[in-house]
Amino acid sequence: MSEEEKYKKQYDKVLSDLVKADKKIEKKDKIIDEIISFLVTRTWATCPNEDCGANIDCKKRCKVDIEEECWKIYFENKVNSSEQ
Repeated sequence: MSEEEKYKKQYDKVLSDLVKADKKIEKKDKIIDEIISFLVTRTWATCPNEDCGANIDCKKRCKVDIEEECWKIYFENKVNSSEQ
């Protein structure tokens, strides 16, 4: 097997691994979207941000049209703060 064939084989394996990882990430994103949708339907449209309290309009507070986006922002901020 030539050097070029070895590199091609390694490249194909890395590419295949990346495609598999991407599919896993997409699946996890869908799961997260479903969880957020569930939360929104169970929390009576309250803003998840601690400084707001209950019954705050996410459209005004977080500048988004739907509560799901507000919850996504909330969890993204939680993850970002825990990484620091």
